[in-house]
Amino acid sequence: MTRAVTLKILTLASAFALPLALAAPAFAQNKTCHSEIARLQNVLDTGGDIPLDMKESDFATTHHQPTPDSIAAAKGVARAKAAKALDQARQFEAQGKEADCLKALDVIALPSQR
Repeated sequence: MTRAVTLKILTLASAFALPLALAAPAFAQNKTCHSEIARLQNVLDTGGDIPLDMKESDFATTHHQPTPDSIAAAKGVARAKAAKALDQARQFEAQGKEADCLKALDVIALPSQR
C-alpha cells in the first residue's frame, strides 16, 4: 500500500472516529445533579444502607469481630456523611454548578440504578 493511500485511509477513519469520540461522554453521562440528589434523598428517607467507609480500624486489626454497636456507629457516620454531601450538592445545584454538585455526591458511592 502506498503512503498516499494509507494517509487517505487514516484521514477517512479519523473523520468518522472523531465525532464518535466526542459524543461518547454525552452518552456516558446520563445522570444529572437533580436525579442524583433525589436518589440519595430516597435512600436516606427509606432507611436504605449507605455504603460504609471500608478502611480497617485499629480495632479490626487486632483480630476482633465488629460488634453491633460498632456497626451501628459506622452506619451513623456514613449517614451523616451522606447528609452533609446532600446539603452541599443542593447548594451547588441552587447556584447552577452541575459539575460541582455531582462531585459533591461522588463521595457517596451508591450502587448504580438497575
